[in-house]
Amino acid sequence: MQIVVDVPDPVSRQDAGELAERARLLLVLDEVRAARLSRAGGARALGMPLDDFLIAAGRHGLYAIDYDPDDFARELHEIHEKSEG
Repeated sequence: MQIVVDVPDPVSRQDAGELAERARLLLVLDEVRAARLSRAGGARALGMPLDDFLIAAGRHGLYAIDYDPDDFARELHEIHEKSEG
């Protein structure tokens, strides 16, 4: 599908191809964040290896492992308590 959008003036001075690539990446990242697309599906949608996608996603705060930090801290605390007991 092709979508035509108006690009704000300061941004429009950039290379159109680079802007299109960034827009595609950001759209796919948004779909992954919303759980409408998996990380592997995002990589496939962009035609890139999963490792490259995960690196690019990480630069935008979307990490390879989708694990709630509070859950991780709680489980780590429980493991620590069990190892001392």
